[in-house]
Amino acid sequence: MRPTAMPIIMVLAPLLVAVAATSSGAQIVNGGFASGGTGWTLSSPPTWSPASFPASGGNPGRYARVFSPFGDSQGEGCISQTFACTDPNGCSLSVDYKLQSLDASPFSGRVKVYFNGELALISPATDVLDWATECFNLTRPGTYTIGLCLGIDAGNNAWEACFDNVGFTQCQGTTPASRTDWGTVKSLYRD
Repeated sequence: MRPTAMPIIMVLAPLLVAVAATSSGAQIVNGGFASGGTGWTLSSPPTWSPASFPASGGNPGRYARVFSPFGDSQGEGCISQTFACTDPNGCSLSVDYKLQSLDASPFSGRVKVYFNGELALISPATDVLDWATECFNLTRPGTYTIGLCLGIDAGNNAWEACFDNVGFTQCQGTTPASRTDWGTVKSLYRD
């Protein structure tokens, strides 16, 4: 009896499916910040310092740091990038972030994540938030702009928001990235 290719196919098929599922049809440039700010655009109030990209302290290694100065620092500083999701089933994106008060009124700063200008995440009210991961579900293909931001209330509030490991992957428990997605979820629970 000749050996058949069927056992080999049965072993390789799940591996090929797993590789195809993680490729997601999208690409974030420099999502681990190994090349500093390459691929990212900074926008912040004029009194804020530009974002920095320290070589250590990330989750792990390099990361992006957006920070506000002490002294009437109200506003929002962001790093952003435009990318395409080409997978017809949509893409899942993961972001690591942390938040820390440097010298500020309690709960006056927060991490915000936007997709195409729509707010998708506001971090919990806290003065120190260690590295956390959030996953977002982009339900359809298209061009997206992600904004990773530090939002500050009026007053003398110095904060830092840090970001790392921005990339496409399979995520458990994703957060819908647009309001239309929330409507879809809500419709599942209506009488």
